[in-house]
Amino acid sequence: DSPYRDRLERCFIELCRELDIPVPIWLDKNTKEFVRYGRTSFSSEQFIDKVPFDGFHMRVVRTV
Repeated sequence: DSPYRDRLERCFIELCRELDIPVPIWLDKNTKEFVRYGRTSFSSEQFIDKVPFDGFHMRVVRTV
């Protein structure tokens, strides 16, 4: 059992890989949004490489 943060990071990186997009820079605002709402948004400025979209939204869907 690894900590939730480590599992989240691995899943996030894998999701970006599967979507063939660069991994955005995770800011403090992303942590606050994610903890509070279970979702967060990344603006195109948070990507080091140019991306063909204005933003990227991520949310956790929990299944039983």
